[in-house]
Amino acid sequence: MLYHPKTTTMVVMEEQLIILRTFMYPTEAYLLMSKLESEDIMCFLDGENTITVHPFLSNAIGGVKLKIKKSDEQRANEIIKDVDDSFNKTIEANKKSTPAKFSRGYVKVDTFCPECDSTNVFRKKMLFHQIILAILLLPLYLPLLFLTKMHYCADCGYEWKQ
Repeated sequence: MLYHPKTTTMVVMEEQLIILRTFMYPTEAYLLMSKLESEDIMCFLDGENTITVHPFLSNAIGGVKLKIKKSDEQRANEIIKDVDDSFNKTIEANKKSTPAKFSRGYVKVDTFCPECDSTNVFRKKMLFHQIILAILLLPLYLPLLFLTKMHYCADCGYEWKQ
C-alpha cells in the first residue's frame, strides 16, 4: 500500500515491489534510477531520506534500496547488463590503449601532448628514496622545488619537460 498525497488515502498497489539493487548512498542509486526511468521503468528509493540526513545510518538500515515493479524485473536486469557490458568494454579499450611500457613506473597526467594533442600522456613516478632525499635536502637546496618533470606521449612518442 502507498499513501496517495492528493486524496490522503492509502492506495493498494496491484503489483508487488521488489528490491532491484541496494546502494550505500542515494547518489549512487540516482544514476541507475535515471537510466531505468529513461527506459520507462517506474522506480522508487527506500531509505533515501534517512541516509541523506544521517549518512552514517546506511549500514544500519541496509542502505538505499532501489525498488521496481516485479513485472519490470527482467527488462531492468537486461538494461543493467547492457550498461555494465558497455562500461567494461570502455575499461578494456582504455587498458589496451596504454602501452606496456607505461603500465609500471609511470603516472597518467591530465595534459595534452604539444605535438599530437593526445591525452595519452605519462610521467615517471618519483621513487621513494627520491622523495626522502628531496625532503631532507629541501631546507638546504631550494631549487629542488623547481625541478621539471619529463612527460611522454604514448601515441606519438614525443618527450618534453613541463
